Amino acid sequence: MPDGRFAVLIVEDDVLIRFALADAFNDRGWDVTEASNALEAIAALGGSHQFDVLVTDVDMPGPLNGLHLAAMAAQLFPRMSVAVSSCQHEIEAQLSAEVSFFPKPASPDEIAQYFRDRLRTANDPQRLAS
Repeated sequence: MPDGRFAVLIVEDDVLIRFALADAFNDRGWDVTEASNALEAIAALGGSHQFDVLVTDVDMPGPLNGLHLAAMAAQLFPRMSVAVSSCQHEIEAQLSAEVSFFPKPASPDEIAQYFRDRLRTANDPQRLAS
């Protein structure tokens, strides 16, 4: 059952992982935009599309990595949920409280479900009324 029209930006240089994440969010009815590096993601973030979620890998080609991207996105777009995924588990300690961490190999469905629940809770009219 679709969750609504939430929008996610997936930033991952490994095409198979990126496609698996995109499929998990697409299966929930989300609008998915994909980028293969931080510079493509910055271009997407600077466009007219507004994202609810950013999910990024850490190690990617180019001058910026996913940690730089996540820090910038969390600061510039405080309403956007940001997550980093990496095999380097020690990276979690470097992240600000606003950034979620998923150790690889995290299940794409687990990541999509986490944000589905998080955004539903954040947008719950009963929670907002209390």
